[in-house]
Amino acid sequence: MYGKTAAGSRFPFDRQVFFFVILLCVLHCGSDRQNTLAIVGTRRITRKDFSERFSSVSQRMNLPDNLLTRKEILSGMIDEYLLIEEARKSNYHEDALGRAELENLKMQELLNAYIQRNISKPADMDEAELKELFQRLHTQIRARHLYAQTRRQADSLAEELMSGKSFETLAKSVFKDPQLRDTGGDLGYFTVDEMDPFFEEAAFGLKIGKISSPVRTAQGYSIIQLTDRHVQPLLTESDYTRQRPKLAVYLRQRKMKKRIRMVTDSLRQALKVEFDQPAVRDLVRIVNSRNTRSGMPEYGPLLSEDNPLLNRTIAWSSDGAWTMESLQLYARFTKDNQLQWVHQPEQMEDFLAGLIVRIHLLEEARKQGLHQETGFERQVENRMHDFLLRRMEDGIAANVVIPEDSMRACYREDGDLFIVPPAVELREIVLDNESDTSGIRQKLLNGASFESMAKAYSVNRRSAENGGEIGFFSAADLGEYAEPIFSLKSGQWTGPIEIRGQFAFIQCIGKRPQRQPSYEEAEHKIRESLFPFYLKRTRQETLRQIREHIRVTEFPDQLQSVRLH
Repeated sequence: MYGKTAAGSRFPFDRQVFFFVILLCVLHCGSDRQNTLAIVGTRRITRKDFSERFSSVSQRMNLPDNLLTRKEILSGMIDEYLLIEEARKSNYHEDALGRAELENLKMQELLNAYIQRNISKPADMDEAELKELFQRLHTQIRARHLYAQTRRQADSLAEELMSGKSFETLAKSVFKDPQLRDTGGDLGYFTVDEMDPFFEEAAFGLKIGKISSPVRTAQGYSIIQLTDRHVQPLLTESDYTRQRPKLAVYLRQRKMKKRIRMVTDSLRQALKVEFDQPAVRDLVRIVNSRNTRSGMPEYGPLLSEDNPLLNRTIAWSSDGAWTMESLQLYARFTKDNQLQWVHQPEQMEDFLAGLIVRIHLLEEARKQGLHQETGFERQVENRMHDFLLRRMEDGIAANVVIPEDSMRACYREDGDLFIVPPAVELREIVLDNESDTSGIRQKLLNGASFESMAKAYSVNRRSAENGGEIGFFSAADLGEYAEPIFSLKSGQWTGPIEIRGQFAFIQCIGKRPQRQPSYEEAEHKIRESLFPFYLKRTRQETLRQIREHIRVTEFPDQLQSVRLH
């Protein structure tokens, strides 16, 4: 029935198998082809990739869903993939910085996975909390504080306040910054997310004039006094209803950050972390020396390989003894700006305890096999791609060259763009209480020197030291106050004007007419105005060169049929 070769194989059966395999390949390739929108080098842009990007971009920029928008977003993705492929060809992922970033990303993603699995429980919220957040977001509070690097120092300051010493007196010994030193630690007005979250929580919880107990922050400790609160008027229920969805997301994120910090703080206690005090003091001296130098690498070891402190036991916990060598792997991923607040042994202990807690959580995550779960490597790879893209974009920006003749031509042809607007030179007297304004006003009307009054009464001590002088202001700088202030003649004053809960008298002491700056004066603004154009051109040229050796295949017929989520 079947013809045989000399080897005895049956042709009809072999052909059936062969064509069946070919059919499977065709079907697979067809399916893969239908799922692929573009191939950039070795990487594919799938329908899922595009759908996720489109959703993210369109929500952020409120873009319409049409074919033109889809083509623009796909084109942008292709450009990004080209830059990432070029970064890999340049071995950016394998050089010292790339390897360090990859290790850091793996640890960070493992921590994120552990937090998601074990700590990130849905946060309970009620309407009262949401309305409180809504109110805070529309409130400006003013506070002053006394800063201490350690809890012991903070407790000492609290005792001095209790004994009758004033913020003004203590601030002179606490602060080097003249603005804080001479104003009793005044921080001015601030609102939500402009301060350390624990500082913010304590400050908003105070009544005007009340003083907090020492509050632990990321930088040390603060004793806070609330001095003013200004709530935006005319807030309506419809304003709250309109903002409620975003408020809920925002509050959930804030609660999660607070929960993570509380868990890590309690874990430090559970691990019973203790320190070798002399070793900690030695490490503080090394870090302080490091912080005074510039040009440090983004990732670098705290200690050199020949430092004797490296093999010295610096801490103990229920997980065992810790030398600096055992902590070095994790400490080297700490960027220098994270250590800039470490000046005292207690702050160093907080930093090292944080490393020990981090290592413990990573080990727990590995025990749970979180690094082996589906999606972990993909998430690390995606974040590594973001890093490679940033390096390429930074490199392109660094290579932008703006020709001198183009800058001078811009100055000649578009000189109006760089005109220095008219400005008025001002003095101020700033008061905290409206009840004080009538006395100041009467003295000014009776001919008192504005400069002398500023020195004697203004609560803004920085300007008061200069007789109230605050420099030149354009109409744009003054905003809603521009018209009454620009109408003043030299020597004239106006006030009181309420500005963010304070009351100011303003005097004009001179005016400067509009003028055309010299090329040298305008050079920086000219460069800023031309930079986006030349950056785009440099990027396009870079991408053109990359396309010469990295192939791009697009399947535009698939784009319109992508279903968005």
